[in-house]
Amino acid sequence: LANAVQAGALTGRGYDRALRVARTCADLEGSETVGTDHVLEAYAHRLGLRPQQPAAAGPAAARPSAVGPAVAVAEW
Repeated sequence: LANAVQAGALTGRGYDRALRVARTCADLEGSETVGTDHVLEAYAHRLGLRPQQPAAAGPAAARPSAVGPAVAVAEW
């Protein structure tokens, strides 16, 4: 992410948002720490790309959706 900021591809606000998304990805996996794979997944979401492999199923994957079907999220 720091390289993306230095290259001008990501603003400071975008950097903070990507870190929050990475923390969410780690939480969904049940991980206590944010790893490189979580940061890469967050940045891929930021770019509108899909990760090549889905994140490992965590506790959230086992519970049924309480909010209905997934919806597309607008670009940041």
